[in-house]
Amino acid sequence: MIHLRRSALVLLLLVSLLIGFSVAWKIKAAVSLSATPGSSEDPLVTKSYVDTISPSSTVIIVNGWEGTPDALAAASLVKKFRAPLLYTQKTALPSSTLSALTTYRPAKVYVVGGPVVISDQVVNQIASTVRQWNGSVERIWGQGRDTTAVEIMKKAME
Repeated sequence: MIHLRRSALVLLLLVSLLIGFSVAWKIKAAVSLSATPGSSEDPLVTKSYVDTISPSSTVIIVNGWEGTPDALAAASLVKKFRAPLLYTQKTALPSSTLSALTTYRPAKVYVVGGPVVISDQVVNQIASTVRQWNGSVERIWGQGRDTTAVEIMKKAME
């Protein structure tokens, strides 16, 4: 029984990674990437990008430059909640991501990644923003990339 559960979890993780690659490829093909890593603006969260996604009560936020494995694993949450995937930096929330949050006004924001990938300061800024409309923030993370992926899968299977 335990072996079956472990196999199912591994299969879900692989499917999630494939979905993540597919989503990332489609976004890359649809959006011109003009910003460079480390810049203050997220190239994928532009007004035209925000306009292409229907409103969502849930938003997923990952570190777009240092948290690529987390972003790929988070594809299962994107699929489950039909939620947009927004990027942040480790120590700064880009103004484009903040603008997208205020456009969506989500009831729930999942921040994927621990304090090593996304600082508590950024999470607090997200929380104070969504509290303006009674939204909430939940951080999903583990001690490393693999355990973070497991925690993401647990949330996706709830």
